[in-house]
Amino acid sequence: MELKGRIIQVMPLQSGIGQVSGKEWKKQEYILETQEQYPRKVCFQLSGNRIEQYPLSVGEEVIVSFDLESREAKGRWYTDVRAWKVEKAQPAAPAAGGDIVPPPPVDFAPDDSTSDMPFLCVCSRQQKTPLRMMSERRFFESMVPGFGGCRA
Repeated sequence: MELKGRIIQVMPLQSGIGQVSGKEWKKQEYILETQEQYPRKVCFQLSGNRIEQYPLSVGEEVIVSFDLESREAKGRWYTDVRAWKVEKAQPAAPAAGGDIVPPPPVDFAPDDSTSDMPFLCVCSRQQKTPLRMMSERRFFESMVPGFGGCRA
C-alpha cells in the first residue's frame, strides 16, 4: 500500500531489548498528513536500519510504501503502519502557461470584400445577412484546416 503526504511531526526514537530474542531493536514514528480534500493524519513507523536509510524531517513531501500489521495483547488489538520504503515526492508540475505557446490572434475586423454579401449558413443552408465581426465562412476557415465552404 502507499500513502502520499507531508511529514508534520517526528516522534522520539524508541529502542530496547527484545524480551524473547534478547536482541536490540529501535523504531521511529512519523506523522504524515495527506493532501486531499479532507486531509488525514497517519502515524507510520520505520524500524531498524531503515531509520538511517530514509532520514525524514518535518515539512518533507513523501510517498510511503507500507504494510499493515495487527497483533493482540491482553485482549486488545493494535495495528501498526510499518513502512518498508519512503521516497521523496516529486515537486508539482508548474502551472499551465510555462511552455504553452498561445494560438495566433484572430482578426475580428470585418472583411470589406465579403461584408456586404449575403452567404449561405453552413449548418442550416439558410441565407443570412452578413455578420459585422466575422462571417461564418471566415470563422470556419480559421478554425478548420482545409475548410472550403459549403458544398451542399
